[in-house]
Amino acid sequence: MIPLLAQQSIQTKIKLQSVTMLGNYEFYYAAGRICQSLDLLPQSDLPPKELYEFLRVHTDGTEISDPATAHLVKMIHFYIPEEAYDEQMKELFRLGIQERKQ
Repeated sequence: MIPLLAQQSIQTKIKLQSVTMLGNYEFYYAAGRICQSLDLLPQSDLPPKELYEFLRVHTDGTEISDPATAHLVKMIHFYIPEEAYDEQMKELFRLGIQERKQ
């Protein structure tokens, strides 16, 4: 997986208001962006289901003023994480966290 593909896919989905996330690569990048935007700091190296639960707990019922972040949270809530977890997912999460707020 080329990280740029997951990044571009998520950015396009935000613009188009799509809620369909296609796999854990997109999930980890989106999760990183959410954590960056909401100043969340999950335990490092969380597997998919644990990261999903962390995000769900910290975003359920939360009023989010940034439209892009609000849409990412909506996408995450519709997503069912897969078991697969690898180094590229960790890298995509890191890239999401490092991305500047738009």
